[in-house]
Amino acid sequence: MKLTSEIINQSNTWQIGTGDDTRMYHDIFLRLGVAFLGPGDPGKEGEQATEEHYKENGGNNWGAVLKQVKKGQWLIARKGKGYIVALGEVTEEYNYTNLFSDVEGWDLQHFVKVKWYKPKTTNNWLEMDSYCLSQSTLQGCNVQDVYNIIYQTEFEEYPAQVSIETVTEKKLEIKNLIDSLVEHGIRVQDADNVGITIERIIRLARYYTSYHYNVSEAEIIAFLIAPTLIAFGWSEQKIKFQISNIDIALFKNAYEQDDEQTPLVIIEAKKFNNGLAFTDGQIKTYSTYYPNCKKFIATNGFRYKYFEKENDELVCKGYFNLLNLKERDVLRGLPKTSIETMLSISNFI
Repeated sequence: MKLTSEIINQSNTWQIGTGDDTRMYHDIFLRLGVAFLGPGDPGKEGEQATEEHYKENGGNNWGAVLKQVKKGQWLIARKGKGYIVALGEVTEEYNYTNLFSDVEGWDLQHFVKVKWYKPKTTNNWLEMDSYCLSQSTLQGCNVQDVYNIIYQTEFEEYPAQVSIETVTEKKLEIKNLIDSLVEHGIRVQDADNVGITIERIIRLARYYTSYHYNVSEAEIIAFLIAPTLIAFGWSEQKIKFQISNIDIALFKNAYEQDDEQTPLVIIEAKKFNNGLAFTDGQIKTYSTYYPNCKKFIATNGFRYKYFEKENDELVCKGYFNLLNLKERDVLRGLPKTSIETMLSISNFI
């Protein structure tokens, strides 16, 4: 279909970011038929606690801006300043849900419901002739060149794959995690140790994040990632740090000098303020250089994103956040539960 000036124009259109290079979440917009933004942790727009937070702390209240977006108006979902991912008509106005409390590590609970349309181009994105889109998270679009390109392009409706009303998340309690590990055949003492270690990691990570502690990548590896790996059954002899530009490599046997064995698992470590989305490219590079390695992890010490190689193709299989443990990641519909993901990166099975 063609979107004419009578349908979409400067008077009824907003542009919204879909994440920078460290966090790309336009796929969730399309999958769930929504557009969201944050920060959302201060609370739902209009509530007293939220208003008090911004009066006391300042900052951009993007929930208040999103509340100005009305049903029947249009959203340009942009990537950077030069690409349109999709166009969407708003079908339901502002709402708030904790479903989006952890999108690649960001709190983006403010949302509207949207009927999305994708450009019928070679890569399903629409490239601008110049960087004429705004870098702002959400604002109106008053650049006529943007509309001229839109009017010249064919679009097709992209129905939501999942209705947000049907998406439910369940918290994963440590006790239930331990019981489930035992049910999967893990020794009781090992399952208990996993629970104790995770509780310690949670306390330390919360301390770091609460006090804005300037945690280095080396500290994250030493105090958060390494203890978790050991709790997951990897002995110190099978863990190697900083080898051939790999942050962490896990081996089947004890590592020895000039060892040529292929790592069983390759891990990319990141600092707290880095998202995990942009690690996909780095993981793909590792998978190319180490074709016989089948398992890859990106982590910042409490968020873990897990990949497997299937028929030479790298596939994201699971995700969990130790500070916000849930039974599974439902936003992208990843196949593995959090417990299945932990077992996959463990040395128990």
